[in-house]
Amino acid sequence: MVFRDNEFRNITGDNIYAIHINNGDSPISGLTITQNQFSGAQDSTKNGGVYATVCGTATITNNIFANMGFNGITLSGSDGIKTVVISDNKFDQWATHGTGEKDGRAMRLSNLSDATTLDITKNSFICDTMQEEIIKVTELGAEQDIDLSYCYWNGLNPDEIIGEGQGKILLVRDDTTEEGTNENTQLGPYYTAPTMRPEDLNTYVPSSSGGGGGSSSYSVSVDKNIDNGSVTVSPKSASSGRTVTITVKADEGYELDELTVTDKNGNEIELTDKGDGKYTFKMPRSKVTIEASFVEIDHQDTCPAAGFRDVDEDAWYHEAVDYALDNGLMSGVSDREFAPGSTLTRAMVAQMLYSLEGKPAAGSADFADVAEDAWYADAISWAAGEGIVSGYGDTFGPNDPITREQLAAILYRYAQNEGYKTSQSGKGTEGYLDASSISSYAVKAMDWAVNAGLLSGKGNNTLAPTAGATRAEVAQIFMNFCENIAK
Repeated sequence: MVFRDNEFRNITGDNIYAIHINNGDSPISGLTITQNQFSGAQDSTKNGGVYATVCGTATITNNIFANMGFNGITLSGSDGIKTVVISDNKFDQWATHGTGEKDGRAMRLSNLSDATTLDITKNSFICDTMQEEIIKVTELGAEQDIDLSYCYWNGLNPDEIIGEGQGKILLVRDDTTEEGTNENTQLGPYYTAPTMRPEDLNTYVPSSSGGGGGSSSYSVSVDKNIDNGSVTVSPKSASSGRTVTITVKADEGYELDELTVTDKNGNEIELTDKGDGKYTFKMPRSKVTIEASFVEIDHQDTCPAAGFRDVDEDAWYHEAVDYALDNGLMSGVSDREFAPGSTLTRAMVAQMLYSLEGKPAAGSADFADVAEDAWYADAISWAAGEGIVSGYGDTFGPNDPITREQLAAILYRYAQNEGYKTSQSGKGTEGYLDASSISSYAVKAMDWAVNAGLLSGKGNNTLAPTAGATRAEVAQIFMNFCENIAK
């Protein structure tokens, strides 16, 4: 939709706009408003120039908005908004409604977090009775750039007008109003005279001497030949002394190796590491170039199981062992061995669940073979008290190998105790040749464990319910449980 070479005069009435486009759930996909004149009526009602909800592209250029009773432009983005250009316009008096309410701005922009380009440059803002901000922009992304350079700000210095209140530029990111310097905003050079000739807009070069043209802005370039990661910068040009933020993101499996910023003479600029992949530097009096390199992460440097000589890097259980070690569920049988093929004892399984629960306070174990000072005493006492484990009469058998059906029953009770879903659909143990050998107490638990993907066959279409579970198998079962059930 295009509005070109029109004159809208004597706009009058509260909440009346010369151009009002608000289709709710069906915003227009593109809007161009150029070379128009908008002037409000002398009765100073709450009128405005443009009110629109847009997706795609919005271009508002080379217009005059004069004597607006309320906002000159009210623009809201919708899903799919990509580019917003509001440039080369003159805003001459706004908020003239005279109702006593302190509201009205040259621009009121919202819902633009999906826009990749926000260009609000080369505009002139002239107002004698500003009550609120010159521009208010809300729902910006935390790292979203907005270019506000080459504007005339009613005689004000733009470096001092980011914030909230009269004669300010208010930017709201992630529901937080930003005060002071906005590192994601390119204010850049600005005009000190309200009259801007068309030829000035394309040829103006600000003075670097501090005289009437503002301050010089220098480019920030990122090397285009960066592999295995990305580097973004904000702003993309800045005056001397301004803070520039670099955001580094490595591809999966890679990490940052080197990051350098150099000025035009090749001198390296000092960087400050802000954490979470962000670095800052102060802009020198020249253009700068940013270079970065990424290297593949050495698995041995980050792998929890790297120190165990019996955990092969390509083994089917390697990831599960890493998970169990990293989450404090299991440890090695020695400094150099994990023993993935060894069976796990009943005490060890109780200890794993106890660790998973955060090791809450426990009473004393009421089993003859569980000494009060045993390393597993608290775990068994807690698990038995919660009805998660049971013994053989007055004994527990802490050193007995855990069987697959016992493990299924213990996890089933723990899941019920925690309120996790235990009604997964599926055929359960039906069809396995040894399903009839499952102990009666464990039938329902085994059905659940198979349907939930915790247990699978052992070969020859059998489940081996009474066979011992190896440490590797238990690590895999616990990882599956934590990632798929305990959520």
